[in-house]
Amino acid sequence: MPGAAGEKLVCKLNKALYGLRQAPRAWFYTLKQFLVAKLGFRASKSDPSLFLQTSSTSQVFLMAYVDDIVLTGSSNAEIDSVV
Repeated sequence: MPGAAGEKLVCKLNKALYGLRQAPRAWFYTLKQFLVAKLGFRASKSDPSLFLQTSSTSQVFLMAYVDDIVLTGSSNAEIDSVV
């Protein structure tokens, strides 16, 4: 995905987790903290991999399972803001 000026964007890896036994747990914990603290999602009580973001006009659902993330909702604008 190109940046605003058309340059190529890259992600800098601060710490490698691959190969460690606790890598999936650490990845999910980091993702959960980001979704809840920064994006305003709340964790579902019935499924730990489901996150919900509700407002008066829309709902957004995010499901994180292993290495897949499924994102859907009632507003394209809200989905785009999460992406």
